[in-house]
Amino acid sequence: MNRSLLQLIFWCSAGAVCVALGAIIVVRVSTAITRWRVARYQSVVRDRLTAFIVGVRDDPPSPPRGRFEQRVLERNLVALLPSVKGDAATRVAEVFSAAGLVEVAHRDLDARNSLTRIRAADTLGALRVRDATPWLIAHLHHHDPLLRLACARALAELGAVEELPEIMTALEEAATDPGDVVEVMLAFGPRGVPFLIEMLAAGSLSERRLAAVALGHIASLHVLPELSRVLDDPDDELAAKAARALGQLGDSKATPALIGLLRDRRPWFVRVAATAALGTLEDRAAAPALVQELDAEEWDLRNAAAQALVVLDSDGLEAVITAMDTISDRGVAHFAGLVDVAGRMESIVLRASEGDTACDRFVRRACAAGVHTRLDEFAAGSLEVGHYAAGVLAAESAA
Repeated sequence: MNRSLLQLIFWCSAGAVCVALGAIIVVRVSTAITRWRVARYQSVVRDRLTAFIVGVRDDPPSPPRGRFEQRVLERNLVALLPSVKGDAATRVAEVFSAAGLVEVAHRDLDARNSLTRIRAADTLGALRVRDATPWLIAHLHHHDPLLRLACARALAELGAVEELPEIMTALEEAATDPGDVVEVMLAFGPRGVPFLIEMLAAGSLSERRLAAVALGHIASLHVLPELSRVLDDPDDELAAKAARALGQLGDSKATPALIGLLRDRRPWFVRVAATAALGTLEDRAAAPALVQELDAEEWDLRNAAAQALVVLDSDGLEAVITAMDTISDRGVAHFAGLVDVAGRMESIVLRASEGDTACDRFVRRACAAGVHTRLDEFAAGSLEVGHYAAGVLAAESAA
């Protein structure tokens, strides 16, 4: 009885193993066949698709058979998009639609897999499928925050400016990262500027901050008055973002407003933003105000002022030399150090050795503040500039 039971167990186990092995073999063979078919389709479709897109062939690739071939064709079409424009881009969209991939992407918006949903939204936007607008809007409030973001980006690609309020609401509901929201706003380009101006003026505090950042990146000069008015806002972070945006616009008409922000004695990070913006504008009129910030307590503010003055080149150097008696050693050292890093200290020392009194004054003051690496190098030589450098170093040591 026991022997019969053991034999039964043995044969059951053996049968189970055989079934498992058979299933594995079937799966592997099926997978191999599928991969072969996909590879074959890939090799055929790549050349034919490229030839059709560029207009060499009049007939598109044969329609895909099955899900795998659809994916292959979709990947190839999406990969072509960044490198095609005009008629070629239109042909890409035609192939996508004719192959039934629009319907596939529509279904994929409700797929179980998050990556599949997101890829579908991205594809519909990248291929400018106008019919997809209502589908994307319907998924703006999906429980998957990443799909919401993908749909928002796709709607931006489609230029659905009228949907911007709904997009903002959906992204705020999902607590989307501000950087991602700005990315969506930027995707609308100049078409989204009117909405951003309205949001800057009447939106919530977080919306106003986002609008300031986006407007700076879009760099639309006609928004300069709106951003300048925001500099007076009591919210320091908003004022700082507006200052950076004004710097990005690149219009020196913003210089007086930014100098005014520096003189308002706002928190240091606001003044850093204003100082950096002035450096970006490269307006010589800002030099005296920047020099005053060289004595700031905060290193970040001193550094921003010194960098902005270095960008101003000779105008910055002249402003520092003019105000030399009012600047502390710390401020002079910070500026001189950045001048040296920029590779300009050597020429200043050379000019000083040739009798330029302003440069000589700066070199001696910088040496007194501890910036004398270039002088040490010159003093080791035997040329006339070497004698000058040695003299400056000796005078400083004696003092």
